[in-house]
Amino acid sequence: MTPGGVITPPAVLPPTPLTVVNTASLSSGPVSPGELVTIFGSGMGPQAGVAALIDPANLLPTQLAGVQVLFDGVAAPLFYAQAGQIDAQVPYTVARQTSTNIQVIFEDAAINTASVAVAPSAPGVFPTAVNQDGAYNSTANPASAGSYLTIYATGSGLTNGANIAGQAAGAPYAQSQLPVSAAVSGIPAQIVWAGSAPGLVGLLQVNLIVPGPYLPSGAAPLQLAVGAAVSPFITIWVQ
Repeated sequence: MTPGGVITPPAVLPPTPLTVVNTASLSSGPVSPGELVTIFGSGMGPQAGVAALIDPANLLPTQLAGVQVLFDGVAAPLFYAQAGQIDAQVPYTVARQTSTNIQVIFEDAAINTASVAVAPSAPGVFPTAVNQDGAYNSTANPASAGSYLTIYATGSGLTNGANIAGQAAGAPYAQSQLPVSAAVSGIPAQIVWAGSAPGLVGLLQVNLIVPGPYLPSGAAPLQLAVGAAVSPFITIWVQ
């Protein structure tokens, strides 16, 4: 209220610009068809986060707690919605585009938009790897040279399957249309299998063999390549 008794309405602040990152690596850059992305902003959803469930049709919802995310008008499957963070899958309809316009809607109100570049692939690797014995790879539980290691990634682009956004992977498990390779400390690793992670949405499961015998023990950088794009490094532990 001003000294003259006039009530002054509170200032309306503009919404925070949207930041779109790869859910696995949390790195920004172009998005690819089917990639899992995390969107940061403000006022995008409920204050308390809501996680989605896969429905009886084996699909994620495209509306969650009043939240929708549109890529060029196409509703994206949603994993999680909260005022400051949304986890979504990029629809496969962005394939062969150079950019896509992202719009966040909450309770039928447009919150904000962002335009991001589109690439055939934009891989990011989750920082947790699984050793051959099923235990998480760590400094206390390193992987031996010549053993199997499993990593999970997103952003591998179009697959040789149906390419239905939001659908949990089932047999036969689709594989990326682009070649997949990996290296540990710059040494190529043999890929045993790379395809959609069973029962999950938008994830690439890569089973590889830790190269040896010349790999030094300790922390080692691992990088995944899908087509012409490479992921940021993650650290694995080897012995």
